[in-house]
Amino acid sequence: MIKAIIFDFFGVFRTDTYKAWLIKNGYKRVGLFAEASILADQGKVDSAEFYRRVSVAAGRPVTLEEVDGMATLDTEMVTFVRQLKRTYQIGLLSNAPKDFIRTLLDDYELNDVFDDIFISAENEYLKPHPDAFQNALRIMKVDAKSVLFVDDTESNVESAAQQGITSLLFTDIEQLKYDLTSMGVEF
Repeated sequence: MIKAIIFDFFGVFRTDTYKAWLIKNGYKRVGLFAEASILADQGKVDSAEFYRRVSVAAGRPVTLEEVDGMATLDTEMVTFVRQLKRTYQIGLLSNAPKDFIRTLLDDYELNDVFDDIFISAENEYLKPHPDAFQNALRIMKVDAKSVLFVDDTESNVESAAQQGITSLLFTDIEQLKYDLTSMGVEF
């Protein structure tokens, strides 16, 4: 029986603008582009250093405004998760730079949506590494069999499943609602 649901943030609640920017510009998250992202997500570089590294990789100046300018928050998803919170413990597990995501959670007034928030830059546990999931389970005090994990990245979903966590690949809110209904999750 599901007691807790853990969500990813970027690509589920809000546009993953770095991923979208890479695609728009014909880049892939490999080499220097991947390195910049990993270091930021681990909390080893701040946002200024992240954009300096991305600029070097792109061979031109790249700014937060350029990358994050096309971001949108899925307010329907926020409302839906608030509804789920009435019955389930809700967690957030995100690979993200601390200063960036904490500001977004504050600006969008989302901190109260989640009972527990796990940000890779605060603990260096990056998905899909098993420690990211084990850390969340330990702090939330839940057994893997009673948790549902929702993420838009297949490797993260597969890794969570290998940890014994029921996992869903997020594509959109309608598919999520259908999947949850078929699993007996009440909302």
